[in-house]
Amino acid sequence: YFKYYSRVIKIVRPIEEALSKFFKMLYRKLIEFKDGYNNESSMVLDTEARINKLLAEAEELIKSDNCDEAEKRYIEIISIDSKHIKTFRLLGQLYMEEKKYQEAEQTLAHVLKLIEREMNPDLGQKNGSNEEINRHLAETYFNLAEVSKGKNNLQEALSHINEALE
Repeated sequence: YFKYYSRVIKIVRPIEEALSKFFKMLYRKLIEFKDGYNNESSMVLDTEARINKLLAEAEELIKSDNCDEAEKRYIEIISIDSKHIKTFRLLGQLYMEEKKYQEAEQTLAHVLKLIEREMNPDLGQKNGSNEEINRHLAETYFNLAEVSKGKNNLQEALSHINEALE
């Protein structure tokens, strides 16, 4: 009996060691995957927190009439998230207040393009609520009307006001 038992052990032991190595490797890969997943989700949260921090800094800089530094904060946010509509709108408003009408007009026109993409008419989907999208559109058209007024183009300003009211 002992003789057969020792032969079975000699056959089973390498299989057991191979299975043990396999499961240890699988366990390590699962742990690495879990850690990577946690890092990615924390990076998203970190990005949102960083954007919110930069927006707050920009707001404070504007209150203290340091518009150049506020502009840098907005541009930094845009470098983090190139589709951040709120930041583009705020940047456009900043340019408007500084009477940089050409930059304001370009920035606000870009906001309209971003909103159009968010509505995604090709797929018939919307990434935001109707109310939110309509509010963004109205505010942007109103800002464009103010820019046109600042450029003494009252006809264009009226056109933008009509768009805002639609």
